[in-house]
Amino acid sequence: MARTIVRGRYVIVAPKAEGSDVLQDGAVAFENGVIDDVGPFPEVQERHPGARVLGGPGYIVLPGLVNSHHHANGASSLHFGIQDGVLEPWIVRRMGMKRIDPYLNAAYSAIKALRSGTTTVMANHVPGAAATVADDAEAVMRAFDDAGMRACYSLSWRTQNLIVYQDDDEFLSTVPEDLAKDVKALLKGGELPPDVYFAFYDRLLSSLGESSKPRLRVGLSPSNIQWCSDESLRDVRSYVTDHGLVIHMHLLETFYQREYASRTYGKSAVAHLQDLGYLGPDVSLAHSVWLTDHDIDILAETGAQVCHNASSNLKLQSGIAPVARLQERGATVALGTDTMALNDDDDLFQDMRLVAQLHRGPGLASRTLTADEVLTMATVNGAVATGFGGTLGSLEPGRGADMVLLDAERLQRTGLDAVAGPVDAIVYLASGRDVDTVIIDGRVVVEEGRVFSLDEDDISQRFFDELMRQPTPDEQRQAEIAEALVPHVEDFYRDWPLPRTTPYNLYQSRV
Repeated sequence: MARTIVRGRYVIVAPKAEGSDVLQDGAVAFENGVIDDVGPFPEVQERHPGARVLGGPGYIVLPGLVNSHHHANGASSLHFGIQDGVLEPWIVRRMGMKRIDPYLNAAYSAIKALRSGTTTVMANHVPGAAATVADDAEAVMRAFDDAGMRACYSLSWRTQNLIVYQDDDEFLSTVPEDLAKDVKALLKGGELPPDVYFAFYDRLLSSLGESSKPRLRVGLSPSNIQWCSDESLRDVRSYVTDHGLVIHMHLLETFYQREYASRTYGKSAVAHLQDLGYLGPDVSLAHSVWLTDHDIDILAETGAQVCHNASSNLKLQSGIAPVARLQERGATVALGTDTMALNDDDDLFQDMRLVAQLHRGPGLASRTLTADEVLTMATVNGAVATGFGGTLGSLEPGRGADMVLLDAERLQRTGLDAVAGPVDAIVYLASGRDVDTVIIDGRVVVEEGRVFSLDEDDISQRFFDELMRQPTPDEQRQAEIAEALVPHVEDFYRDWPLPRTTPYNLYQSRV
């Protein structure tokens, strides 16, 4: 691969919470997908005569963004007629969604990601029928590989309490017999016993070891503590430790999940995981909205990362995570969209701006997040949370050549040089429409805002054809069963206590 120099009016070399390293009229040089020189453009060009030059003084260059929690879905729930709402009944309604070709679903999600400067994702795959898990997983990973993206693939695993936070048979004994029978049949088709789950990973690791797909990593994903037994969690921890992988799981997304942990363990979910010897730098926890102060201390001490999903938490009425307090205590926070960004477009620039504005409590004494902190979450910290720590997230020598070139013209008109600096412009002004070029592993995959690592028009047309097709009789019946189940699920939670905090005092309070 020929040597390339990328020039920018500003180059964000290393995002840092305390203040990012930025070059004016800077340049990044790379060869064979690895950065090997960074500095003022005239000096870098002099050191590498004849190198191809991309960018110029009309661009801002920054590291590729990392979406640390994503479900590899191009389709949102709204495409299936499912309105945003409280997570617990919302999940049940999703049981009735028709099947979308997994390759097209993931490929279209990759197109949206690339258009908005995301170069790496945690592809947390929620399986459908157990019989097709291996083929579906292969399709998802192939889609991201074809797109030229980096991905950490993790297969979500649930072993208990699949409908509500109670034993399935116990809960189904409270619903009409015919409905209970139908629901049991649906659940049966998705069962992944431990031997099947770990055999899947054995085969996956073997196939990746024999292939040349350096952009792909692997993690395990026990979905959440209420959905996995302690035995399952211990088995995952042992497997991950033995194979040098990472763990990615949901945790404390809703108040009901916090209440479940209290009722079941007599302690917080984080404290329970700590007692299991589960937490460490190889663990990332999506959402983590309902943390206690003691939980935050544990996460900071163990190095486990929080993957903050601000848009999703708002759309599903889950609350506002205590991100400022996590930052104060030294915990690592990354950003993700959960495939639930505000506009269902997976624009991580928009979510950076949302995060920067959302975590602003009232009054002068409130802790706010700086633009540097937020950009660090979306780059360096995201790399850690997806298993790429130390190799991505900055534009320093030795790192992978993953970068985004923003067209600075619109940002100039909206105040690029009037704000405190280019990092502020990126967080407070930029959006996916400002992305001109995306480079991953030294390869240009987006140019002039157009994805060409995939056939964007063909993928989009086939994807929307899938969305528009009429459901099969079996899919229609499945949707009817799910909808019939929802009122019973809502009744189950109706008497659970409600949170005693609002978004504002949750930000400040010692919950």
